[in-house]
Amino acid sequence: MIYELAQAGRFTVTAAVATKLYAGIIGDTVRFSTPETSTRTLKIASALAATDIDIATISHHEMDLTPALSKLYGYVLSEQTIEPSGLAHVVLPQRLFSDLSLEYGDEDALVPLPGNLTTVKVWLFFIETPQGQYRVHFRSKAINVNAVAKAFNGGGHPLASGAFVPDLVTVGQVIEQMQAQVLAATAVD
Repeated sequence: MIYELAQAGRFTVTAAVATKLYAGIIGDTVRFSTPETSTRTLKIASALAATDIDIATISHHEMDLTPALSKLYGYVLSEQTIEPSGLAHVVLPQRLFSDLSLEYGDEDALVPLPGNLTTVKVWLFFIETPQGQYRVHFRSKAINVNAVAKAFNGGGHPLASGAFVPDLVTVGQVIEQMQAQVLAATAVD
């Protein structure tokens, strides 16, 4: 929409603006890998690239990890549970953030990580907030996760939704409902 506003003459797409828009497209489409990536998306990305932005630097920046984030990366890979159904889930306790000198929110760059595993169809990130509740990231390659997010007063898109839950008991309920959703969806396939 922002690009379309620029095309309508509302503002000029400078290199700085093009850089931010291109980075946003890369992030939102998980490097052009989501089903919502369309020819329109690619045309806009191409038009932004034509403004002589440094697409290689932007792409590398989108994948950058600090040493502290690399340790969190390792934690996610080693501590996640992957169910036979293809559901992966991991809980990031608040103490981990202080142990690694990370701020709440720094983990957002790692949310797509479990989706890189070939056996994972759906993944859940539970991040303990500084207030003690849990922020839930629901992500999927193809199975709709939004219905389960809505069941916990969240919402979003079919393949990327979010919610907040109060405690670990509710975390377990989210996992159970998502597991049922994954099993139901894969039984149809």
